Amino acid sequence: MPVVSGSKEEKIFVVSLRMNKSGFEDLLRRLPYSDTKLLVGMESTACYHLPLFSYLAAQGYPVAIINPLLMNNFAKRSLRKTKTDKKDAFTIA
Repeated sequence: MPVVSGSKEEKIFVVSLRMNKSGFEDLLRRLPYSDTKLLVGMESTACYHLPLFSYLAAQGYPVAIINPLLMNNFAKRSLRKTKTDKKDAFTIA
């Protein structure tokens, strides 16, 4: 999961985590909080995004759920030829 900053593909960190409480806690240790303005964006993935969404929202993070069809159409407008999770994360950011 790449985490990006600004309008460029500037990686802050790349991490692969388990989709359970310990993985979510590991993610929180890596995310800035306090006075930073951080909006977490994630694609709706059937029911798979719900545990992470619920966990982050309970911790006070603003979270945006993005429709994958909208992301796909947006990515097509940029003439991007590849479809990967990393590219999608940058598009979402």
